Amino acid sequence: MTKDKWSRGPDGDVPGTDLKTERDEFLKKFSRGTQLTEDFVKEHERIQGRLLDLEQENAGLRAKVEADQAVRELLKKIERLENEKSELVSQYRQAEAATTEFTARVHEVESEFAN
Repeated sequence: MTKDKWSRGPDGDVPGTDLKTERDEFLKKFSRGTQLTEDFVKEHERIQGRLLDLEQENAGLRAKVEADQAVRELLKKIERLENEKSELVSQYRQAEAATTEFTARVHEVESEFAN
């Protein structure tokens, strides 16, 4: 009978040392694979938790940016209204000056006609 790695030991029922060694190596590799899988699962769970935290933080920051954007828009609107108010006040003063000048001219003309 030829000897190979699958051959039985001298008893015939007991596996040979090569088969035991292969079995032990396979079990070690399988154990390492199991450990790696558990590590990957733990890392995946950790990353999922971090992702949820970041999504919540992102939502909060978006809300803050939107609120800041609304404040900026309101400030711009206030500035536009202030400019419009200044223009209207300027136009009012010009109209008032024109009215005063016209009224003075009317009084002047009335005085000439009265004389």
